[in-house]
Amino acid sequence: MLSSLALLSLFTVAPVQAGSIELWALDDFGDDGYLVGNKDGWKGGYTRDRWYVASEVAYTLTDDNVQGVDFEAYGANSAADNWVVRGETYAQGKVEASLFNYDDDAMGIVSHLSAADRFYIAVVTRNSAPPPVDSVSNSTLLVIKVDGDGGELILEKSASIDRSGAFSLTLEVNDGVVIASVDGKELGKVVDPDPLPSGQVGFFSYDTGGSSGGGGDSTYAGATAITASLSDDDDDGVADDADNCETTENADQADKDQDGIGDACDEPDPTDDTGTTDDTGTTGDDTSSTGDDTSSTGDDTSTTGDDTGGGPVRPDLVVLRPGCACASAEAPSAWWGLALGALALLRRRSR
Repeated sequence: MLSSLALLSLFTVAPVQAGSIELWALDDFGDDGYLVGNKDGWKGGYTRDRWYVASEVAYTLTDDNVQGVDFEAYGANSAADNWVVRGETYAQGKVEASLFNYDDDAMGIVSHLSAADRFYIAVVTRNSAPPPVDSVSNSTLLVIKVDGDGGELILEKSASIDRSGAFSLTLEVNDGVVIASVDGKELGKVVDPDPLPSGQVGFFSYDTGGSSGGGGDSTYAGATAITASLSDDDDDGVADDADNCETTENADQADKDQDGIGDACDEPDPTDDTGTTDDTGTTGDDTSSTGDDTSSTGDDTSTTGDDTGGGPVRPDLVVLRPGCACASAEAPSAWWGLALGALALLRRRSR
């Protein structure tokens, strides 16, 4: 039965994966020899299986499983920990692998491995499966989250693979959305409300491999290629893990107010002057409304309309004032009329 986490399937649309940035890729695992501890910085979780390279292909060697009281355990150097990883870490990204499996047990990939008991597993199996599943009856895709000493099944889907044993497997984690695909077809998508932190990626095998070791004809499962990529939702060339505005293209990452959110994603400041009319007709600055022109000289001259940018002047209201080399669009006021009258009386008496 699926867990409550797995039942949180995506009925709402998650951010569309518009782009990705390749982090690293391998399609040649080198000359004969062990993979773990010998080539390109690979490390493993199960010391009995260091994996093997022959003819540029990486093989799993053991055919081990865990049963009994330790079945749920991860991180204890058991067959449940038969992973190999390398390279840089990421939180939002995907791992794609080209695999083959002539056995009926679990072969797949691991991602977000940040500790011996903290990672995601994606496998395809027709029989034996890692904890907590144990076994399946048909060809099945399983995604398991390991966080602590136990595993939680978060996705289970029917998955037919090529009868030759070759298939591709992809596991993507982006903003808590976990997506699994087989042979380029998306088979399942769930929300992890508490996604794992950044970690490495690589291969995973369980109860799958030859009995005599050393690769060659005795090997039943392995890998031919792997690619790790970073998510870039807005396709601006900046990985989501480092992007200060994931949903809007901003390759320059400009952040004028230094709040950690790119200018392209910042909410507008309601105190900014937007240039729109915001004048109530009341003398004085309109300080209580969004978009006020409070920083400009002469914001409100009691005339309705935004008085910061000027406007057409009515010729009939222009009055030239003595001693003032300027023109005003105001009508003559009452006190100016009285002053002119008084000046006229004084002139008459002086005659």
